[in-house]
Amino acid sequence: MESLFTSIIIGYFLYEVVRSLKSVFFAVSEKIKERRKNTGIPFTDNEIQEAFENKIFGDFKLSNAVVFFKNQNVVPKEGFRIFTNDETAESGIKQVLISVSAEKIFDIFDELLKTLGDTFHFVVDDFRSENGEYSGNYGYNKDAFIVRSLLIDYEDLVVNNGFVAFAAFNPELQTEVHLLREKVISVVTKDIYRFVSVLIDNEIDEKSDLGFVWDGNYLLFSQQAEEELFDPLISALNVDEVIVFPENKEK
Repeated sequence: MESLFTSIIIGYFLYEVVRSLKSVFFAVSEKIKERRKNTGIPFTDNEIQEAFENKIFGDFKLSNAVVFFKNQNVVPKEGFRIFTNDETAESGIKQVLISVSAEKIFDIFDELLKTLGDTFHFVVDDFRSENGEYSGNYGYNKDAFIVRSLLIDYEDLVVNNGFVAFAAFNPELQTEVHLLREKVISVVTKDIYRFVSVLIDNEIDEKSDLGFVWDGNYLLFSQQAEEELFDPLISALNVDEVIVFPENKEK
């Protein structure tokens, strides 16, 4: 992640810390990226419509951002899994991936954001471009309460748009909290059990066999009403810079 602070010293420090966190996140997520199936899958309109109308799996409901095609090997359900790999094991940094029913996504995400402290840095990723580009809308040292309050006002966009992702970072805690496009929550941190306690308090259990939508076939969706909320959200958040990247990234 690059940054353009007025103060070169502060800017360089933030750049190095957050860049290292991002590299850790992508390293931990490598296995997840390898399992993705959401590329070049031919679905008929009828199949998409059927999948869109069938979003409930037992007591688990998918967000409108995701259309999941039934799979005998993958059944969406609530829970979390803790991941690590050889590159991050020595540093003690781990990742927890959290799957919760649509009606709980925002509240759990907000609870996890609270653990980042009074201020944090954030990025709102915009994957709506049709030419393969994506943009990151960055805010630095923002008041966490204000940001969280604004997200509440735009909850429908945050939870139901499959082309928008949000992440918050606290370099001092070496921690980042993501709401991915698939509306799976990711936490990357050294103090993983601090966040796990939040999940346990909300009766979300660890499941070693937990699968995610990218383990099966799925598509991402958004609706026009949500699209119209994006620019007002970015304006309200008072972002510090926007960086346009040439290719879509996978998280």
